[in-house]
Amino acid sequence: MGLIGGFTLGVAGIGVANIMYIVVQERIREIGVKRAVGAKKSNILFQFFLETIFIIGIGASIGFAIAVGLIQALQFLPIKEFVGTPVMSWEVVAVTIMVLSVIGLSSGLMPARKAANLNVVECLR
Repeated sequence: MGLIGGFTLGVAGIGVANIMYIVVQERIREIGVKRAVGAKKSNILFQFFLETIFIIGIGASIGFAIAVGLIQALQFLPIKEFVGTPVMSWEVVAVTIMVLSVIGLSSGLMPARKAANLNVVECLR
């Protein structure tokens, strides 16, 4: 089960990276204007990292809410004799948050670096 969860988180990281590449492509002109008026590369990098963390935070919150809802719903089904009672493990929650953080930061790194390293003149064309 952990292997399937790991693959799922990996695919989600690829999806977030693709979304962030699209965001960078759509905002090239904005990046050029910001850089032209004096924004540093670190400002652009920080902006896209913050957006990546925001996307992953919303997704993780929705996922945890669904998990808690499923655990609560399964309490009312007569399956205790067959599979037991599902519970939320705080160790698993902590590991999942750490893995999500690593995947999120690594999937946001390349699009953010691409945005920060864009040529100002090319962005404004």
